[in-house]
Amino acid sequence: NCDAKDLKFETNFFDKVLATYVLRVAPNPFKIMSEVSRVSKNGASFVIVDKFKEGNYFLHNTIQKISLFLGWGKDYNHKKLCKGTAWQSVHKEKLHSISASRIVILQNKKKVSHSKKSY
Repeated sequence: NCDAKDLKFETNFFDKVLATYVLRVAPNPFKIMSEVSRVSKNGASFVIVDKFKEGNYFLHNTIQKISLFLGWGKDYNHKKLCKGTAWQSVHKEKLHSISASRIVILQNKKKVSHSKKSY
């Protein structure tokens, strides 16, 4: 069992991180972005596969209400998720032409810290 808001890994531990359809159902995806940055090395890649808000906002917001009602989670704008973090978007592509699902690749541009989280 893993709590993505409080990962039990040392600071600067991972070179690569993958999250598939996690952020949309998390109560606080912004905290997850921060915590993944902490456990990732400077220059690390964070690959996210999820649905992201963009394009036709009227249509998207209508579909979003149905998704929330069904418990399918909330779509976020990936740039807003990165705001205030060390993550920078380096690649984005659609998984399918009619889907809101995207592959987003971020790179950690944090200042190097050698402190470790103790448990």
